[in-house]
Amino acid sequence: MKKQILILDDDNSVRESVCKVLAGTGYQVVQAADGKSGLAQLRRQHFDLLLLDLDLPDVTGFDVLDVIRERVPLVPVIILTGVAEQCAPGSLLGATALLHKPMDVLQLLQTVEIVLSQAAADHLPRTSESPSDLTAEPALKAESPRAAHRCQAWRPGHHLPGATGA
Repeated sequence: MKKQILILDDDNSVRESVCKVLAGTGYQVVQAADGKSGLAQLRRQHFDLLLLDLDLPDVTGFDVLDVIRERVPLVPVIILTGVAEQCAPGSLLGATALLHKPMDVLQLLQTVEIVLSQAAADHLPRTSESPSDLTAEPALKAESPRAAHRCQAWRPGHHLPGATGA
């Protein structure tokens, strides 16, 4: 079964580019342009991974991350950002990895593979048998050691579009 990935980014060029790369390597990809539609997608179906922009038009990516950690804490989240100042130490608790825009295609693919492999190695069950678990009371669970995962240094190469933070 193909791994399902939700891309939540308000920048259409980033969403389309990331979607094309991931779908081209065999992942099933769904897109959302704002926090509310992204959370609605999470209520409708299970995702194995979320790629989350911090700068959304309706709510912040931090707000979305908080909801995800409360409601579906086992879904790994890769933060996408073009503004390094948004990534103050401790501000990304609950995120599994961080990618800066514009991102290298190899860096994106390797990070996705590492995060999904780590989730599988942790023997994580499907996050929820019912996507409606997002509407249930959040379960009290200990923070996963996966949250401590760090991205490694990557080789330069082809970059996907995105904000540069300049």
